[in-house]
This record gives sequence, C-alpha cells and structure tokens, in this order.
Amino acid sequence: MRSYGLKQIVPSNVCLQCEGCCRFESDTTEWRPLVCQEERVRAVNEELTDVPLSARTIDARGYLHATRCTDTCFPCQYFSMKDYSCVVYGRRPFECALYPFVFYRKGEERWLSVHLPCPYVRDRIHTDEFQGHVRFMREWLSGPGVQQFLRRNPSLFHEYLGFEHELEHVCPVEWSSFQIGPFLMALKPAFEEVMKGQKPEISAQSFAGMAIWSDFFSFENRMIDGALCVFASDQAGTFLYMPPVTEALVPAVIEKCFDMMDQVNSGQGVSRVEHVSQSQLGMFPPDRYESEFKTEEYCYLRQELIDLKGNVYKSHRSDYNRAEKSYDLKLRDFSKKDAESCLKLFDRWADVKRQGCEDDMSRYMLEDSRWAHRIVMENMEDLGVFGRVLLANGKLCGYTFGYPLNEETFCVLFEVTDPDYKGIPTFIFREFCASPELASYRYINVMDAMGLEGVRRAKESFHPVKKEPVYIVRRKA
Repeated sequence: MRSYGLKQIVPSNVCLQCEGCCRFESDTTEWRPLVCQEERVRAVNEELTDVPLSARTIDARGYLHATRCTDTCFPCQYFSMKDYSCVVYGRRPFECALYPFVFYRKGEERWLSVHLPCPYVRDRIHTDEFQGHVRFMREWLSGPGVQQFLRRNPSLFHEYLGFEHELEHVCPVEWSSFQIGPFLMALKPAFEEVMKGQKPEISAQSFAGMAIWSDFFSFENRMIDGALCVFASDQAGTFLYMPPVTEALVPAVIEKCFDMMDQVNSGQGVSRVEHVSQSQLGMFPPDRYESEFKTEEYCYLRQELIDLKGNVYKSHRSDYNRAEKSYDLKLRDFSKKDAESCLKLFDRWADVKRQGCEDDMSRYMLEDSRWAHRIVMENMEDLGVFGRVLLANGKLCGYTFGYPLNEETFCVLFEVTDPDYKGIPTFIFREFCASPELASYRYINVMDAMGLEGVRRAKESFHPVKKEPVYIVRRKA
C-alpha cells in the first residue's frame, strides 16, 4: 500500500476492540473497502500475492467481496473474527488506511468527510486532539503527489447514498485546473522539430497523444547519439514511451535505452518500448528483441465517412437521418465553459460502457480516460487539439476532440455521446469529419477500441480501410 504520507490516527487498541468496522449489513454496500485502480495495477506489476486482487476477492467495480458470517453480519474476507485483526494489514487498501475519513462526492463536489459512527470519532470529534488530526488531513490533501493520486483514482469518491447523515464534511477536495507540466511544454518544440521528418502512423506518436497522459506518467527526454528518447515513469517503473526519434537510428541507441531502464527497474519485463508501429519493428532485430501485439487503431477514408454511400453504410445513414429528424441539432466549437457539462456526460457514458468491460484493464482505462479528457479540455491550445460539442434541442448531448497526426491523417482523440439520444454517435462523427478544418486530410484515425467489445463493433461497422497495429518491444533475456 502506498500512503503518500497518510498516517493512522486511530490507535490500534481502539480498532482491535471496535465491534463495528470491517463488518457490513450487506454484501453489496459501498462501505466495503475499494481496491483502487492504481493499487490493482501496481499489484499486478509487482506480482504481489497477498493483496485483494483477483475476481474471487473483488467485484467488477473493485470492491472487496464480503463473506457471510451470521444472518446480520457480512465481514470483510480479510477480517479475523477471533481477534478483530486484519489479515492483510500491511497491504490493506488505501481506503482502509484513510478511515475514519472518507472521500464523498455529490455531483461535481468532492469532500473529505469523517464517519461519525466510528467510536474514536464520536468520543473525540470536539477535542483539540481530533482537530489536530483534521488540520493534518487538510495539509496532507495539498501535499506532493496526493492530488495527482486522487485524480488518477476517481473511484475513491463515493456518494454514500442513504448514509449522508453519518458523515460530517471536513473540507472540500479542490484541485486547480490541471496544466501540462513545464517539462512537457519545454519538450514540445524539440519534439515537434524532430517529428517534422517523420510520418507517425499511430496516435501516441504525437505531442497531444503523449501529453494527455501527463497526469499519469512523469516524462523525461534525452538525446542519445542524436536520437530523441522520451522516457515515461509511473509507480511500476520506467519505459521508453515510443521508439527513439531520428533520421537514421543507430542500433546502439536502443541498447543504451534498455541499459538505462534496467538500471532503475526491478520487475521483469518493466523495461520496454511502448507504442511501436508496424513499420518500426525493423528497428528491433528479432534475435535480440521480442515484440508483443498490443492493440490496433482504426483508419478510414474521410470522404467515405462524409458520403455514407452504398449498402455498407445503410444503417449509418438511417441513424444519421433519424437524429437529424428527431432533434434540433447544432454542432459548435467547444468552449471551456462546456467542460463541466461534458464531464457529467462522460460519467453517464462511462457507466454504460463499463457494463461491457470484459476485463479489469478496460475498466481502469475508462477511469483514466476521464482525467485525460479533462486535461484536453483545459489545455486545448497548448496541445494543438480541436474540439466540438453537439447540442440537441439546446442540451449538450455529445462532444468530440481531435488533432492532426500527419499531413494526410487526422486523429479523433475521443468522442462521447448521450446514450439516450438515438443516432447521435453517427451524426457527430460524420459532421466532425466534414468540418472545414479537416478538409485537407485523407484519412481519419479513431484510435483503438480500449478493449470494449461494443466500441470495437461500432468502429468495425464504419469499415476501416486499414488497421494500424501497435506493439510493445522488450529485450530478450
């Protein structure tokens, strides 16, 4: 468990005598501990076996399953009824260490709250001792890394429906608009200069494609033998974000990159090159490196998406016409004042998409995407991103953003629509592709399907003219 300086304020002797914690009234309550996405990803990367992680121990949303003990009590599966101790205390979820404080949300409001039924809180909430804890928590919230951690793990904020009366709000959880870090902005001119001689084929090999994840990775660039090498680091380790960028790559550069990564990484397989296109695999001789297919990006002819001609597009024409006849539609430029409404729409859209997730990683990506969307909305000019919102009868029902990938390809970064409005996805996609700003581009790249079967089917239905595979490359042992 990574605590980010969080300390336990309730003495252990109080916890070990409490007859309330870690026992629940139902096996579906959101009072059960949540294993947040970062903890799950880190546990996989570190190959930890003593953390609550598998489908057997957590449900689809990341909550720990409870085990039935009596007709009225559902204890946590890691709670010992014999001595009231936690079997995985050293690896307990972050949310357990946070208690008796909890994160509460209502709409766009976020609060640090305290749970009043806790005996320690009930007996001491008005004492100087407890107020000292409150002051510590307020300071902790503004400490290094904490807000970034919370942005990466929005599922830690709960509504606690029906239990609001048990909470007392301590302070709002606020973070300023996320700005792209000074390192990335300093890197932008150098990155764009070396990319002038390149023709990137996949979405990640662009400044915008990289910068939208700047809240999740720390980036560092180095010039090695004339090649620009961009490294990214997270809690699992350091990797090369994309192949080195240069006009003529010297094979020794790749070796030097792996040597540097191996010096700082501990887990097997952490040192790697991400976002490698098909044409770049030749940089990595198969006797020395092994490649792994990661995903594929869908590419279409822009004019075909505008015309929607022929039987293959019959259903899409029907969807487009239905939307046009059913609603008073207006597609206009995105304004920063639209951001809050767009993020609320994202939450509704993601709830529907989450039901189609077949694995944990797809769910993590959905949670991460919300913050990537926010970063784009707050930094459009710096990223070189262009966005539109769709209004139906005056209500915002969709938004979409994109950026130029190369001279003939425009990348649609993301598209979100209200699931209650029929035909809207086809309408906003077609109209966005028909925007005058995209007139010079032959191809539209809509990125990958994020592991979501429904998204994959939708992208296949528009009949891509090509699919750009994306690989991960590792050095053989």
